[in-house]
Amino acid sequence: MLAYVLAAAFATGAAPATAESAIVLYDLTPLRTLDLAGAAARRDLWDTCHLAAALQGLANRDAPRLYFHWIDPADRYWLMWLRGPGRWLAGRGIEEVTSLDALLARFRSFYRGVVLYAEEPHCLSNLASTIAGAENLLPVRKDERPGALYTRIVAGGARLPVIVDLTRQSFPAVSGSPKCDPYLWAKDRVLASGACDPAYLAYYIDTYWLRDPFTGNHENHTLSNHDFFIGKKAFFFDLHPWDDEPPNDEPAQKPGTDAATLKTILRAAYNGTGGRTIIHAGGFVPWAWKYCNHVPGASAHEPVPSEWRYAEILSCYNAIMDADALGPCAMANASFFTHFPLEKRYAQAPPPGDAELARAGLLSADGLVAPGGYVCFYVGDYDSAAWLYREFPRCWNDPARGTVALGWALNPNLERRAPMALAFARETASPLDVFTAGDSGAGYLNPGGLQEPRAHSGLPSGIKVWEEFCRPFYARWDLRVTGFIIDGYSPAMREETWDAYARFSAGGIGGQKMAPQGIYKGMPFIRVADAAASPEAAAAGLAATINPEQRSFFYLRTILKTASWHAKVQELLAKAQPCARIVDPHTFFALLARYERDKARYPRPAWGKPAVAWTPDRADGLRFFPFADGPFAIETQAGRKAAVARAEGAIRYVYAAVHDGFGRGEPETLTVRVTYLDTPGGRFSIHYNSPVEPYASTGWTALAGTGQWKDAAIVLRDALFANGQNGGADLRLCIAGGVLAVARIAIEPALKNQD
Repeated sequence: MLAYVLAAAFATGAAPATAESAIVLYDLTPLRTLDLAGAAARRDLWDTCHLAAALQGLANRDAPRLYFHWIDPADRYWLMWLRGPGRWLAGRGIEEVTSLDALLARFRSFYRGVVLYAEEPHCLSNLASTIAGAENLLPVRKDERPGALYTRIVAGGARLPVIVDLTRQSFPAVSGSPKCDPYLWAKDRVLASGACDPAYLAYYIDTYWLRDPFTGNHENHTLSNHDFFIGKKAFFFDLHPWDDEPPNDEPAQKPGTDAATLKTILRAAYNGTGGRTIIHAGGFVPWAWKYCNHVPGASAHEPVPSEWRYAEILSCYNAIMDADALGPCAMANASFFTHFPLEKRYAQAPPPGDAELARAGLLSADGLVAPGGYVCFYVGDYDSAAWLYREFPRCWNDPARGTVALGWALNPNLERRAPMALAFARETASPLDVFTAGDSGAGYLNPGGLQEPRAHSGLPSGIKVWEEFCRPFYARWDLRVTGFIIDGYSPAMREETWDAYARFSAGGIGGQKMAPQGIYKGMPFIRVADAAASPEAAAAGLAATINPEQRSFFYLRTILKTASWHAKVQELLAKAQPCARIVDPHTFFALLARYERDKARYPRPAWGKPAVAWTPDRADGLRFFPFADGPFAIETQAGRKAAVARAEGAIRYVYAAVHDGFGRGEPETLTVRVTYLDTPGGRFSIHYNSPVEPYASTGWTALAGTGQWKDAAIVLRDALFANGQNGGADLRLCIAGGVLAVARIAIEPALKNQD
């Protein structure tokens, strides 16, 4: 056995821990000295973390007793904060236990024995976690090496009794898959039977991780995340969400068997809840190892589409994703934190009224929204308790916080695993920190997947259940705005779903599959756009898009950015475009609602010319601007200055906005004249706003590689520019392969024979 768990003999008869006794502290960080290049070291790490997480989940099930140091600095940071004067743990002592044997003795009354499992099939490790929670057992992988955990505490030493032996278990062959059959057996034994809590599921990687720990990371097996879900008696799984290929951890499997098994588990959980609540599913697609093309040959699917596929399936069964995605994916001590005593309500300042908006110069004397650009930041992504636990203190404690208005999108359902982080934010917020719900509401799902017909499940509508689930979270945290409704691969929201959000999120929503902006039964809405990667690019893109004579609204999503990052955007934007204002979500949506209600009172801007045009030296009613997926540079190519797309990837974009007064204000046929350098190996088209599609597409123009400057006349049919694309663009150049350099672009009414 490893030296750090040999410090003491197993002490029998130790007094059991109670809720009011000192907090038992155990340090797992010596495990980080293990060299994961060695197979034995990887297994020692896995075995110890798996056992420890289960022990913690059982010990903390009904009270906070056992705390680990494992994730630095988060574990120490939060314990220190919670023990501060007047806080939850201020009166609790600390009892440090220095050996695993002593820890097992200290909490012997909380487990009955061991659930023994083999390393293969890999799924057995997840079955062991499931059974550990359902039957109060500790998971131990069978490994007869001298010094291995099994030989130390089962075959020898303490000789903990094996209550469930999965190494000897026969699993009925019902699916044709040695991987899926054990899951289906466990579904009947502990999920359908009621031994598990059907309201909790856990999607975490199995012992396949032992093949490759990925960059030598000691924590990305996410075993430390198991504690909360074992404490909640959750059902664990690791299955491929796509049905068009076999999983790379079982390449001989019939395609679709994993996905069918996943749906069977979800249906059993749904049946167990009676369809009356939303199911909490922790974890994420293990894209660094499985089911995605990050691993060469593992899949045809990329990580984000695989995430969206999984979310699509979950949504059809009334389930949310607590998305512990790779990166800051590991979390410890959630079974401890879940007992943090929350207040009944955490109030925010109310949204500003007209008088307050007028005093701030945001409403003019006639009551209309003042001209200029209004920018609001959706500060995410906090749809995962692990990400909140680890990354939020770094971003929140930034010295620039309080100097720029920010919309912190903290999913309120994270109060289950990291309640102290949400309370900490409210206790220390400045007047410029405003809180919204994050992804979709009280948890990450696709609302369109709650609507009938539900593609993967055929179940009745879950909209009412979703609204009832969200309401108490919104009430406790005084939330009025849902920051980002993710539709993914699910259908767009229909009337029933819009009505639900208008009731419980009346302050506003941001989303994907919706019109660029508008108002629905008093609820303002706007499409979310991703901010550029750097403050400089974000500010430049906004400055190029904002027209001082018009009113424009930009709702930009940032991911794990500090207050200093946002403050830098504010500083640069103020210099480049003084009419731009960065405002908090309550102010932003109040202005947007006011603008949309009174839209008929705003005169349409005039443009007295028949055409608009752009060159690198002059923007005449047409502006190019950089965006997150559309950076470009002005370069000299073949003797002429030109805009050159500089995004990475096979498909690239360059965005453009047209003066709002151009055109007839109704669908029309237009001609776009493009002067471009004929480089080799590529092609381009134009995506443009139409009445029914913000990205209507023209045909392709091929690049022949002559090296000469050429002119192309491209017809846009039923064009209706309405700022419907990313960043408020009206059109974009789409480049596939090669390099596209554009020296001039002009838009004019089409000739009659083109109309």
